Amino acid sequence: MTVSYSFRSSVLDGEKTYSLGKEGITISADGSTTDHIPYQDVQSLNVQFNGSMNNVSRYRCVLRTTKKKVALTNAHYVSLGNFESRDSEYSRFLAELHVRLSPFADQIRFTQGSAAMFISALIFIIVMPPLALLALYLVFVKGESMTFSARSALFAMPIFLALITIPVLRKGRPRPYNGKTVPPAYLPTEA
Repeated sequence: MTVSYSFRSSVLDGEKTYSLGKEGITISADGSTTDHIPYQDVQSLNVQFNGSMNNVSRYRCVLRTTKKKVALTNAHYVSLGNFESRDSEYSRFLAELHVRLSPFADQIRFTQGSAAMFISALIFIIVMPPLALLALYLVFVKGESMTFSARSALFAMPIFLALITIPVLRKGRPRPYNGKTVPPAYLPTEA
């Protein structure tokens, strides 16, 4: 049985279909095959949570061989600033990909999280408290010369930014996993 997943990553890319066949992953675009990756050639698989934009939580899977890198995401590009969630299809595909890779699991490095996202979130957490204190100072000490909406925005901004950063920090720490199943934190919740 062939399991497939299609998505378009950006305005610069066309929609591609990734099909899990008996021997490997076939990549096609516009109805013709553009590439094939045998399962035994896979060296690493990394699953990531890349935060949320436009009400779509971004999950990503990066598969590497010695010569190729394939990145899959649950967010399908529709138009400028508009992404469609393909959570259930992405989750089914990723679960089946792990099943197909299981005979080769001892030669594949399975990791979860992203060092770049984790470090970015850490830096943000370090920079945010002084900005929050400045915002609170401006709200409560200098607030009489500010409009109510400006005070509310300055007060709410650090809280809002913390709520966005904490999930990325929690899910972003890079670490290995066994490769038998996708870690639940790296699958969309609607699946």
